[in-house]
Amino acid sequence: MFILERNLEVLKGGYERYMETETFKEGIKKLEEIGEESITAFFCCEKLFFRCHRRFISQELTVRGWQIYHIVDRDIFPDLRVL
Repeated sequence: MFILERNLEVLKGGYERYMETETFKEGIKKLEEIGEESITAFFCCEKLFFRCHRRFISQELTVRGWQIYHIVDRDIFPDLRVL
């Protein structure tokens, strides 16, 4: 039920609006906690990060001082920090 409620919250105003919610802030905090413990990856089924919610998450983490590496084809995105 929690996942369904969270998805409905996103649909109400788009992901940028969702980023202002406590649910998003708690999720970012959890990612940071995990990242402090070990090298961490997060992903979804969308191939291109800039076409899904990962772009917003990576932007937020970058603002907070995290180094973000995208797992994409270097030939397609030569200017990105990629793995």
